[in-house]
Formats: sequence, structure tokens, C-alpha cells
Amino acid sequence: MLDEPLFKYTTLRIGGNAALYACADSLSDLKILLNYSAANGVDYLIIGRGANLLISDKGFGGLVIHLGRDFNHLRVDAPKGTITAGAAVSLARVLQEAYAHSLEGLSFAAGIPATVGGAVNSNAGAFGSSIGELLLNLNVLKDGAINHYERPFQTSYRRGPLAEDEVLIEAVFQLKSGEQMIIKAQTERFFKKRKQTQPLNYPNCGSVFRNPSKEQSAAELIDKSGLKGRSHGGAMISEQHANFIVNKGNAKAADVYALLKMARQTVQKEHGVLLQPEIKLIGEFDG
Repeated sequence: MLDEPLFKYTTLRIGGNAALYACADSLSDLKILLNYSAANGVDYLIIGRGANLLISDKGFGGLVIHLGRDFNHLRVDAPKGTITAGAAVSLARVLQEAYAHSLEGLSFAAGIPATVGGAVNSNAGAFGSSIGELLLNLNVLKDGAINHYERPFQTSYRRGPLAEDEVLIEAVFQLKSGEQMIIKAQTERFFKKRKQTQPLNYPNCGSVFRNPSKEQSAAELIDKSGLKGRSHGGAMISEQHANFIVNKGNAKAADVYALLKMARQTVQKEHGVLLQPEIKLIGEFDG
């Protein structure tokens, strides 16, 4: 499709149009699209839930790829404690299947609005745990061939194990056998904490900045800088969690970007720390 609006594909509900948009329902489809991108010098972007994206109001001049049917499979091997999931499977579905088969280890991910592909690529995490710790092996597309990778994987804070030119096809998670009642209680506790501390009632893109260190959080620095509740257009630095910028209903990407810049500049001036964005900026932004 041409000129496809991208706000529909991000949790911020913000973004201009994609010059080209296509759904890859099969591995063959995906290879064709990536070959087209390479042959024509067209940038590509693979979007899952769009939870960590800020797409410019000017849109994206390349090819946006959505992974469809064949990337949405899931298999559970309860005796081995493994769950195999395609890149398009939602993390919530993996969590549900883990609970259904009494497999523990994923409770921390309750409420993370990501697909398996997005979660692996960003090493999504919360409450001291991360996806990378649970990966057993990965199937990855690179240069038209499928590569199989096995643990251990090199991951770090919000950085997954894949290179930029690699596309996740499926991941295998290694979990542990547990008690359903305990798994349910853990999951509910983590989700309750997320609801209490994060502005889930507004469209948002998750944490805007990476934490500078384990001892110092971006939210704390932004809060100490007096920026909670600061607005620009239809966007606002959350009063509930200072490392979230929310869409109050009519925000533009430029509004979110203005608050992002303000937070970086203010925190650097007052605390000597230059915050690094956790979200990905897609397209062109003024200033």
C-alpha cells in the first residue's frame, strides 16, 4: 500500500504516513520485500506493536513491513519447559501460554505491549529481569538465509542479541516448571505495580529514556528537574511517571519530540547527565 498512516501501528497513536507498507505473511514474502529494499536502496522498518517508536509527523519515506500469518505461531513443550514463538506473537500471549502450562519466569513481562520480535530486539525487561535471560535459541533471517543461534547470547540493558541487518523469525524461551497459583500471584503483583506506577490510561510509548545507571533512574532526574506535568501541544510528561510522555488525545510527534528535547537539555543542565533515548526516532524531526 502507498501512503499508509502509521499512527494506527504505534502505542502512542502518533505518526505520519509510510511511503510503502506491506504485510509479509510468509518467509518468502519477507525475503521478497527485503530484496526489494536492498535492490532499490529503500530503507525498511519492521513494526510489531510499535511500543517504542516515535514516528515523525512527516512519516517514513521507506518500506514498512508488518509480519503476518506465518510469524504468529506458538508451540509449548511443557516437559522441557520451552515455548517457541514466532516474531509476530504478542508477549501477552506467550505469558498466557506459560501460565496455562505452569511455566514460570515471564511474570515480570505482564503488561509489556510488545511482540516477541520487539521484545527480543530491545531486550525488554522490568523489575530487574529481562527477556534475554530466558532465550534458549533464535532463528534469524540475514542476507536471505536462516541462521540458528543458541545461548549464551550477548545482551545488555535494552539491547538485544541481534544486529541491525538481522530479522528475528522465531525465538525459543527456556522457562521452569512452577505452581499455577504462585505464577498467577506473581503476574498479578507485577501488573498491579505497573498500573500503579505507569500512565496506562493514556497512549504512550513506554519509557522514553534509558536509565543512566542502576543507582540513578531517568524518571528521578526528570522529576527532580521539575518537569512532571509539563505539556507541549497535546503531549505531556506524565505526572504519574516522569519517564513517560503521554498523548492526551491530539498530540503530534513534534510535541513529543519537543518534550524529549526539553527533558534532555534540562537534566543535563541541572544534573550533568545527558539522557539517552530508549525510544526509536523514525523519520525527520526539526531541531
